[in-house]
Amino acid sequence: MEASRHEEVDTLLRRIAELEQAAVSRNGSQRTAENVFPLLDQVSQGVACLDAEWRFTYVNASVATLTRMDRHLLLGSRIWDLFPGLQQTPVYEQLHAVARTGVCTRSELFYAPWNASVEVEGCAFGSGLILFIRDRTGKKLAEENSLLHEQRYRSLAAATSAIVWTTGPDGQPEQWYLHLFD
Repeated sequence: MEASRHEEVDTLLRRIAELEQAAVSRNGSQRTAENVFPLLDQVSQGVACLDAEWRFTYVNASVATLTRMDRHLLLGSRIWDLFPGLQQTPVYEQLHAVARTGVCTRSELFYAPWNASVEVEGCAFGSGLILFIRDRTGKKLAEENSLLHEQRYRSLAAATSAIVWTTGPDGQPEQWYLHLFD
């Protein structure tokens, strides 16, 4: 699954680069937004572009929904000014590393102002970054629920497993197991 996620990002970045190159070849100017942004608006995960000054140059509808902000308020604003709490998370250092090295990174965090667990993948793109943001709140809740159920099951098993036995066809005990789960 990890490999397919990276392939999906690589494919999207290649497609954006192809459209950008086609636009430049066709008329000598970059009209990528006209071609690519409608495509990105159809993607269910959040997609945001940042320039070299960390300002949003593009956000799709999913980012606006996740951040609970109007797209027009996000555009032109610095990510660290709008979301100062992110500066105290691994995302801050990782995105700066992407800007320095050009190597994509991915991290997960719980961001309290959004009351959401999110996965943020950052990749160098042009002179800035492109971010892919996925809300993982449902997945995290399911994992926590599963862990809670497992803990409850183990507690129940430990409390009721002092004696376990098997019986024969006549109903008489044949084998006894004491402290089965020690």
